[in-house]
Amino acid sequence: MPRTNKKKINKVDFVDIIRSVFVTKEDSEFIYEQIHNKVLSALDEGYVVNLFSCVSLEVKKGNIIRSRVYPTLKNEWKMIQGF
Repeated sequence: MPRTNKKKINKVDFVDIIRSVFVTKEDSEFIYEQIHNKVLSALDEGYVVNLFSCVSLEVKKGNIIRSRVYPTLKNEWKMIQGF
C-alpha cells in the first residue's frame, strides 16, 4: 500500500518514454538504471546534477541533498497555469 496518496511520476513512466525509442523493455530499463547510477555517483563525487534543465541536485555538508527548481521551469509552469 502506498505511503502517500500523491500522484507520482516514477521509474515506470521514464522507462516507457525511453522504451518508445528502443525496441525492448530491458534496453530501456538498462538506460534508466545507467542514468540513475550516474546521478548517484555524480552526487557522491561532489557534482551538481542538472535533471532535464528542470531541477538541480547538490550535496551540502556531506550528506544533505538540496534541490533547486530552475527559473525556466517555474516560468513555464506559470504560463501553463495562466499566471
